[in-house]
Amino acid sequence: MIISNTTYYHTWQSLFSCQAAANISFDIRTLRYFVRTVRLGNFTQAASAVFVTQSTISKMVRQLEEEIGQPLLIRDRTQVALTDVGRVIYERGCKAQCDNQ
Repeated sequence: MIISNTTYYHTWQSLFSCQAAANISFDIRTLRYFVRTVRLGNFTQAASAVFVTQSTISKMVRQLEEEIGQPLLIRDRTQVALTDVGRVIYERGCKAQCDNQ
């Protein structure tokens, strides 16, 4: 199932606006795990790269999806692919990581 960027782009923007950030508990580590999972293509490799268990990565990405209210990844047995919303989150996550370093 593919989800349109147009519908949820504004939701993502408001999530990271200063006003919205005051209303949610945002964990940069969760975003870092999500970005790493996308870059490496699966949860197992991402977990190994950040020295946590695969289940930890999976749970944190699932929590991010629940916080946003939309699926970010299309999962299969060996790899992940981005939904349209996931692509927006990924791009913003990469930018946030660059800004945070």
